[in-house]
Formats: sequence, structure tokens, C-alpha cells
Amino acid sequence: MQQRTPIYEDREKYIVGLKFKSPVHFGRYKDEDLARSGFWCGSDQLFSAMANAFNLFYGKTETEAFLAEFRTGAPPVILSSTFLMLEQTDTGAEPVYFLPKPCGLDLSAYFTDQKKAGKIAYLPHTVLELLANSKFDGSISEKYKPQGLFLVPKTCSEDLFVETECARVALDSMTAASMIYYITTVTYVESVGLYFMMDCRREWLAKIQTALRVLGDEGLGGERSYGMGSFTIANFRPSPSWSVDGDEALLLSAYYPSTQELRVMRTVAWEGRYRLREAGGYIYSGGDQGLRKKYLRVFAEGSVFGYKPVGQLLNVTPKGYNAHRVYRNCLAYTLPWNTAAQKGTG
Repeated sequence: MQQRTPIYEDREKYIVGLKFKSPVHFGRYKDEDLARSGFWCGSDQLFSAMANAFNLFYGKTETEAFLAEFRTGAPPVILSSTFLMLEQTDTGAEPVYFLPKPCGLDLSAYFTDQKKAGKIAYLPHTVLELLANSKFDGSISEKYKPQGLFLVPKTCSEDLFVETECARVALDSMTAASMIYYITTVTYVESVGLYFMMDCRREWLAKIQTALRVLGDEGLGGERSYGMGSFTIANFRPSPSWSVDGDEALLLSAYYPSTQELRVMRTVAWEGRYRLREAGGYIYSGGDQGLRKKYLRVFAEGSVFGYKPVGQLLNVTPKGYNAHRVYRNCLAYTLPWNTAAQKGTG
């Protein structure tokens, strides 16, 4: 299935590195997991936070104009999800930018410990690029090692982040009775931060940069009233090269097919290896509303498609909420991928 995707044309590509000054709490999507924290933030969460920061600085009128652009077919910005970034200050080399392992990618041929190889979920972008181009000589295990969910350089001697359990107290609104509960937070080690990629229309770049600086002060994720999630922008520069000539697309964001895409997917055969995740969360726009957004099931990062996904900006306003519309950004951010080339390596 091939589709023209004009929204991706005539835009500049950037990579944005974030260094956090405090722990983070990225709530998971199911109700029972809200107290636990992930170590990364999805593109849908990132967009919501950025739009709120945009509104805080520029006001309602300018924010509505910003969101209206997404309905014209030429959105101001398309975001990837955030992933871990490992700085290599000791060697002076470029940071290691981790990407999700594409669905269907088998790394067992490169490692003697099959159990550890099977756990790898994130790889350096340079390794993925070589695999997609059939240029890796089979020496992955000589330069890299499995470390939990990550394939890291052998020079990496510590965990990338630390999880901590924190106690919180909730008061019953009727009886004022107290109840202790626990949440987890994530603290990145000094050499680790998050990064994301974005395709941006030039005329919106300055305002988006400003919104990101405001977001750094406001904080990304949950538990912001405790000072969590504050960050500085470590780098903001053109995206590193990705020289893969493939007909497939590796998904790096949340993706919900547009009406046109769904219609085509229902009527014709299409190729894809994918995983799904739930997207939920609470409304936050100038204060804690305590209202949940509509839950969605979206295609998740690491999915591979035989066509160029587009996606859409979805209205997820809860019933009875009239303050403003609530959106979830499910526009697809992808990189070219080539599964066929990878099958011949190892």
C-alpha cells in the first residue's frame, strides 16, 4: 500500500536532546500501572505537554491557530517519541541514540547468550542503520553488549537509569482519612538523557523552541508539583544521517491511522509487523483537572509497515468537558527500513 504523504514535504529535520535536572515520572497507560513510571515519554504525551507550554507562553488565540494548522494537512511539527541518549564524553564521540528494536528483528545470531539477546529492545541507531543495509559483519558482540533492555557499547559500565520507590499520601475527600501509596520515579545517570526527533516547518521553529524551553521549566511527565521532570535542552541540531534505502517504514511514534488509511487497510492486503499500546492519561491545561482523556489503542514504536504511515490528530475530549477540545497526537514519525536486507546478515 503506497500513499502520498504531502505533510512530510518541505520541512526541516531536527534532533533535540534533553538533560533532566530532577527525577521523572512517566505514568504507564493502564489504570493499574499509573503509579509505576516508564523511562521514556511517548510522542503523544510529549505533544500534549508541548502544546500546554505553548499555550502558557503565547496564549489561547495563538495556540488555537497552532492546532488549526494540523487540520489543514500541513502540521507545524511532527514528533517522534523520546528515547534514551547516552553521551560519550570520555571518548569525545557522538552520543549513542537508542532506537526501538524493529518488530521481527532477530539478534540471536550475534550473541551466545540467547536469553540476553532476546531481552534487547533498544539498539544504537548506528547499529540499526548497518543492519538495514546488510553492512554489519557479524561483530556486534565484539563492540556491544546486552545490558537489560539495551544494547550498549562495551565501554558502558553502569546502568543507564535508576528506579526509586517514593511514598505518597492521599486523603479521602469525604472522611479526610489518609492512605499511603507508592509511586516509582526514574533518575537518569549523569551521561544519560532523553532525545526526540522532529520534522518542523521553518516558520514555526522559533515558537516551538520557545515552547520547549518553557516546558523545561514546567516539567515533563507527572509529579511536577514535587519538582519532577524539569530539564534543559542539551542540543538542538539537524538530525543525524539515516542512509537506509528501504520500502518499509520503522515507526518511532504513536500512530493511529487516518480515516483514509483505515479504509484502505480494511479493503486491501497490507504488510506489517507491529505491536500495540494503550494511550490514556489525564487532562492538564493550566492545572490538574483530574479528568481522564479517552483511551485509545495505537500502533507502538518499533512497528514496521510496508507503506508510509500518516496518522492523525485525534479529538479525545471527555464527554461533558467544555473548557476546550482535548487532542491526542497520533501522527506517524518514521524512518526508512529494510527487513529483507537484515535477513541476510549474522
